Amino acid sequence: MLIVLHLTSHMGGGVGNALSSITIFYQKYDKKYRHKILMLEVPKNQQFINICKEQDVEIILLTDKQSIKKEMLKADIVQISWWHHPKMAEFLSNFPQIPIRLIIWSHVSGCNYPALPFEFAEIAHKILFTTNYSFQNPYWSEHEREYVKKNAEIIYGAGDFSVATRAKPVHHADFNIGYVGTLNYSKLHPEFIKFCSEIDVPEAKFIIVGDADNQQQIERDAEIYNIYNKLEFTGYLNDVSKVLERFDVFGYPLNPWHFGTTENALLEAMAAGLPVVVLNQGAEKYIVKHMETGLLADNIEQYGKLIRYLYENPNERKRIGENARAFVLDTFNLKKTLEKMNGIYDNVMEMPKRTFEFNTIFGEKPYEWFLSCLGEDKKLFEDSINSDLIKDKVKFEQTESKIFNCRHILREDSKSSVNHFAQCFPDDETIIYWKKLINRK
Repeated sequence: MLIVLHLTSHMGGGVGNALSSITIFYQKYDKKYRHKILMLEVPKNQQFINICKEQDVEIILLTDKQSIKKEMLKADIVQISWWHHPKMAEFLSNFPQIPIRLIIWSHVSGCNYPALPFEFAEIAHKILFTTNYSFQNPYWSEHEREYVKKNAEIIYGAGDFSVATRAKPVHHADFNIGYVGTLNYSKLHPEFIKFCSEIDVPEAKFIIVGDADNQQQIERDAEIYNIYNKLEFTGYLNDVSKVLERFDVFGYPLNPWHFGTTENALLEAMAAGLPVVVLNQGAEKYIVKHMETGLLADNIEQYGKLIRYLYENPNERKRIGENARAFVLDTFNLKKTLEKMNGIYDNVMEMPKRTFEFNTIFGEKPYEWFLSCLGEDKKLFEDSINSDLIKDKVKFEQTESKIFNCRHILREDSKSSVNHFAQCFPDDETIIYWKKLINRK
């Protein structure tokens, strides 16, 4: 039996869902490749770790280099799940100099922060993406995009939807518009409440599922738009199937700069037979086909009109929801994923092992790792440590002000943000300097 070693920063969120679903499916139905998961840190939520252990998927936590190296030497294929987590950046900077067969599986689009460098996409034996949107990477040249299209594969980072049941509508008086996912504005659209207020449906009620992070800000925004009494927060739920039964429509307006790809929350709603409304952007436009498997809105006004359209046309809600369910069950089928993955593994097994060095791509120090995937914000942060620019007090103060007001994801507590890197590397003076700028009052 051939061994595939999955190297991942942790097993939380969408990555945990994807890795657990695929490795468990292999454990049950395929004996050619044995899958083992190696984590660099333990996530706060143990849900997917426990699921793996219950199904006898081997999953271990290792932080010392020698132990990780030994596991890599045992493997026939090493598969890195990447989304620019600080711990993975550190590991890549000290990558063991042993010959391996390497697959990189990107769980972010790479088109926004964290931006995926072309050199990283081409270095491995095979690069896998979780959305076709990744092929539109704006930081690559046309030649580089064409190269990646010819050499990469799409493997969706989806959960197991074969067991998804159609939501059985629960009688309710309101018209419920549901959202499931993080409440953080690095993912959720910063004008989420404005989107909600644009919906001209008197009976509209918004059921919001997710942890309490950023809930107070959403509530403050709702008071400004006078829709506070229309909101219901459920908190984080491991099983959302029951709450989906209360939804009439799944509204999922995301930040235009978000990093997501497969969007399991969206797919789970579609698999339940719900009509979905998303923005015509990023990974969403590669999942939803307008007026067939969901609705795509170009702006806030259209978002409100499309949900009003679904409110007024219950037959359309049913038709689109049924189409969405059929699409998800067929396209995001784990058996198809396994067959495609096996073909990739078979192909990679024919290639010779080789060594890898990532410092020329990402740099050698934590602040360089952070800079390497900043995309269009890279120059801004570089300017803040440019010795020549520091001499110009006006320009320097402008640069610091821009960093203070930079996009949400860079100011988060996690999500590979400045604060996240500072938490992992408190001795890096440049990272700590940026942290102080981000968090100043």
